[in-house]
Amino acid sequence: MKLPAARSRLSFSLPSNSLLAIGLMFTAIMACMLAASCGGGGGSASSGGQHFSGNTALNVMLSSTANDELSQFGLQMQSLTLTSQSGSTVNLLTGQQEIETIHVNDGIEPFVTTIVPQGVYTSATATIGGSAFTCIEVIPAGYNVSGGLDTSTYAYGYVPDTNVTVNLPTPLTITGDHVALTLNMQVLESASVDSCYPSNAYSITPTFNLDADEFGKRKDFRILRRGVGSDQHVVCADPEHHRRPAAGDCGQPE
Repeated sequence: MKLPAARSRLSFSLPSNSLLAIGLMFTAIMACMLAASCGGGGGSASSGGQHFSGNTALNVMLSSTANDELSQFGLQMQSLTLTSQSGSTVNLLTGQQEIETIHVNDGIEPFVTTIVPQGVYTSATATIGGSAFTCIEVIPAGYNVSGGLDTSTYAYGYVPDTNVTVNLPTPLTITGDHVALTLNMQVLESASVDSCYPSNAYSITPTFNLDADEFGKRKDFRILRRGVGSDQHVVCADPEHHRRPAAGDCGQPE
């Protein structure tokens, strides 16, 4: 701060105790201004009236909204990265994680636990190595084995980054001692095949929703949806015991 130049001529003089008081006041004002300009110290940030400082323990649960035509959908997740509104990034994985998503359609399970800087995160990305899905279909008429059940597996050795989407329905505010998120794979949008039998054109486009987990708000139970399209119905799961709880545990009739 540039101070105004001292006047060269004064028409009056001040007693020594007044000069001391003015000096102390000036020192206090300068200290206050410096503290404000430095944001009150390092290791902190603010956004929209919120103040963030330090780190938060983060638990990510795995879930899926599955397609009944698929019996298996596995992938090798190599990274899961959050980007804050300030542009800083944090990878939630310390190494490649192999996951299978169909079995968590009617439940959730722990995926990763890590420590992240507090803040507001506005986007997420993931990189996937290999991936494969298995579909089951009754063999149509016109084939020697028509009426039988066919199981076919379709795979990518490596999924291009442009094929992978991680949606954040709302910005993620990570603060406090602990935050839980749910990584929900949208299976219907993640795999497509013209027909399981005979083998036909297919694509693998892993699509996830990453959102604040709700189980902590409902007696430690998490609302999920089962089925596809108009066949969807609401269920809930116990994240600790990986089971469907009794009716009413989710705060509504089951």
